[in-house]
Amino acid sequence: KREVLPALQWLRRSRPNTRTVLGLRDIMDDAETTRREWSEKGAYAALDELYSEIWVYGNRDLYDPVHEYGIPRSVSDKVRFTGYIPRKVPSPEGVQNARKENGLQEGDKLVVVTTGGGGDGYEVMDTYLRMLEAGPPPAFKSILITGPFMPKRDRKNLNKRCRKLGVRMHHFYRQMEKIFAAADLVVCMGGYNTLCEILSQGTVSLVVPRDTPRREQLIRAETFRRRQLIDYIPWDDLTPELLRLRVDALVADPRPLREAIARFPLTGIEAMRQRLKEFRCSRC
Repeated sequence: KREVLPALQWLRRSRPNTRTVLGLRDIMDDAETTRREWSEKGAYAALDELYSEIWVYGNRDLYDPVHEYGIPRSVSDKVRFTGYIPRKVPSPEGVQNARKENGLQEGDKLVVVTTGGGGDGYEVMDTYLRMLEAGPPPAFKSILITGPFMPKRDRKNLNKRCRKLGVRMHHFYRQMEKIFAAADLVVCMGGYNTLCEILSQGTVSLVVPRDTPRREQLIRAETFRRRQLIDYIPWDDLTPELLRLRVDALVADPRPLREAIARFPLTGIEAMRQRLKEFRCSRC
């Protein structure tokens, strides 16, 4: 920040016709916290003075940060909502190869559990394994992807239990889009990038959102569930019993969520391309 802001100030002064664009997630934190932090850190003034446009990677009808975060008119006039950003969709052959590589047979149902980088994901994976350990045997196969930042001690604990249960576990998975597309259900924590990846594949997800130190994931989970794009369990409500009920229900009947996901447009890339095209045309 100390290097970027002076550079932007210099650029705006010396080359006033240069476009400066800031890209933001739609949800940063709850409204009260964000308004307070932005006021204390001078964010509103920076948004007003340093940027030509502000691209919000979300849908205004889902969550409106202009309203929630009290963005003044001088700044809100520069805001463009791009929609959520789609991710790469693998070929059917790539998905089938991912299933074969993970020992899945024709007709097998698959639940993938991932917690992003994994630094704070142990509790979700521990609860999932306790669900399996409590029985009865599920009507689906499971794959756990711990992430590279899960502490080694926790990974060892999970790996030992996975071997007993016949569950595959990966420390890191190179092409997440393939395993998400191969899954019938993804259990995750609901970060922006993870949900964009899952929605891009049209896969159903059960989200266990972290609500500290920021409430971003929780707010996004609540917002998405209202549109039937996901199901979610609040962090403090997570138990093996409740997790089993939700997982079984979603594996048995994913249609309502799948239909809602199929109707949900992921327009982010195209919207940004169009805006850049307009920038170029304005200089012709």
